[in-house]
Amino acid sequence: MILGLDQSPERMRKVSQMMRALSHPDRLMIVDFLFAQGPLPVSELAAELGLSQSQTSQHLRKLETLGYLWAERSGKQIYYSVRHAGLKQLLKCLQVCTEC
Repeated sequence: MILGLDQSPERMRKVSQMMRALSHPDRLMIVDFLFAQGPLPVSELAAELGLSQSQTSQHLRKLETLGYLWAERSGKQIYYSVRHAGLKQLLKCLQVCTEC
């Protein structure tokens, strides 16, 4: 136990679930882009990232279901934003770790 993490089975399950959710390159791009640009609808995210709306919607739905994104309806569109600021720190750590 190097970092003193809460190693309860429930906590480890949640950490593992988060890592699996962020293991897809498109989902990483989506989270990173939402941090940089703020709340956006599916159509804008898809266009900016070069993904189909269907792909983008599926990834957003997964991230929202897991509680990592907020979804707020405005008229006919749903705007997505990152729910946990801690994800930004995680993305920064991942970037540093992959620069080695």
